[in-house]
Parts: sequence; C-alpha cells; structure tokens
Amino acid sequence: MRNPEKFYFKKETERKGFEVLEDILEKSEKYLEKTSLFLNQKGFLVDKNCRIDLEKLKKEKKEEFSPQAIERDQKSALQRKKEIEKEHQKLKDEKRFEELYKEKVGEVVERLKTISFNQFWFKEKFFALRTSLYDDYRNQVDELILDPKKPRVIAVIDITSKKEAQAKKGLRWLQRLKNPDSIKVEYGVLAKEVEGKLKIEYRALKRIPLLILVFDENPESLSLWLKAIEKNDEKYLQDLLKKELENLIFQCQGIQNFKHLPKELRREYQELAEVFSKLKEK
Repeated sequence: MRNPEKFYFKKETERKGFEVLEDILEKSEKYLEKTSLFLNQKGFLVDKNCRIDLEKLKKEKKEEFSPQAIERDQKSALQRKKEIEKEHQKLKDEKRFEELYKEKVGEVVERLKTISFNQFWFKEKFFALRTSLYDDYRNQVDELILDPKKPRVIAVIDITSKKEAQAKKGLRWLQRLKNPDSIKVEYGVLAKEVEGKLKIEYRALKRIPLLILVFDENPESLSLWLKAIEKNDEKYLQDLLKKELENLIFQCQGIQNFKHLPKELRREYQELAEVFSKLKEK
C-alpha cells in the first residue's frame, strides 16, 4: 500500500477493503486529471484534483480576493489538516484505522462523483467543482453544482457515509439548515453561458441550498463504479445517478416544509426538486 500508516487489521476483509480503496485512488487519477483538463478548458481555475485552485486565483489577481487573504486561508486550511492528523495519531490503532478508512472512502467518492457528474451525468448542462481545501475544511462543503443558464450555484454538496448520515453529520446538516447564513463558501464561483462561452466570476457565496450525498462505504461497490467509468458503461452510471437523484429529491421535498427557512431559499429547494425529477425521468 502507498500509505505509510501501519495497522493491525482485525479481519482479512479490512485489509482487502483498504487495498481496494488504494487501487481505486490510483486508477482514478487519470480520469480525474481528464476531468480537470475539461474544466480548465471551460475556463474554471481548478487543480488536477478538480478543486478550486487558490494558487491560480492568487496569480489571476481577482479583485474579489486579495493575495494576503488567500495566503491566510491557505495556511488556515493546512493548519486544520494538521490538527486532524494529530487527532488521528492520538487514537488507538482500531479507531485510527477507522478514521483513515473513512477519509479514503470519502476521497474515492468525491473523485468518482466529480468524474461522473462532468463526464457522464450532466454533460455541460451543469458543472461540478470540488471546493478549495479551505472551504472543505473550514466550511464543510465538498462540492459546488453550477447552472450556467441562470447563472447560479444550484446546490452545495456535503458528502457522507450512510452511517454518518444517520449519526452526527445528519444532525449537523439539520442544525445548519436552521441557520442558513452558516451555509457559505468563501471561494465560490458562478458561470454564465454567453454566446456559447462561459463567463466565470469568483466570489463568496452564502445561503445556498445544502444537500447531503450519501454513499455506500462498501469498497466492492465503489470498485464497480470505477469499472463503469473505465468501460464507459452508461447504463450502470445512469442507474447509479437515478438512485442518487431519488435521495436528493427526497431531501429537497422535505426541506420545503422547514417554515423557518427564508421563502426564497425554500423556493430554491422546490425548484431543485423539479430539476432533479426531470433529470431522473431521462
């Protein structure tokens, strides 16, 4: 395995699962880089992992973000990353393995989802960009879904496992919905289609519809997802998309009943449910 961490695996299935995740990460790199190239060609400032690239933003000298602010936030993201690593190091082997395993599954899902969104599912109707490391660590937002027709960010995505969705992350999601101002992205992006080209603007965003993408932690299921990408198996990928859309539609419909939310935000969730329903019917 590429990771230098050493663990005492309680079961052989744990070792095999860990190795499957490592294999997916390695094999998915070329598809992620291809997706990054596609997004770069469209004008988005993303790195090879399809994340909004703060170094590129700094070089572009966008008026919305000073180089000093970007450097400060880059340091803040790295600091948080180190804090998490230190927290993991303090854990006993079994718990430390669990956290690292969860981290790897999350990275695998973010990669496969970003590739699938841009290369198979949306095909330029919408664009999916991973957030900067700062927004990932500090604002707990993993992905932006952009609609170039409006223009708007139709939703921000927080990725979690089934187990986490039923536990602390699901609760945190509900708490954030009670305070819409907490749903924000410091390094946001909007794209508007003008005469066949994208006009792209970078700025902070808040009060955006927040949705949770719940994934299956089973490494074999994730391996099948990668194989579908490798084989260009559109049927498998479309079936997978329909399952995800069912979950997102359910969330949007439920959130419309949150009376404390501003009317305009509830309306956005209603529109989202309609958009996802149309996509599901295709």
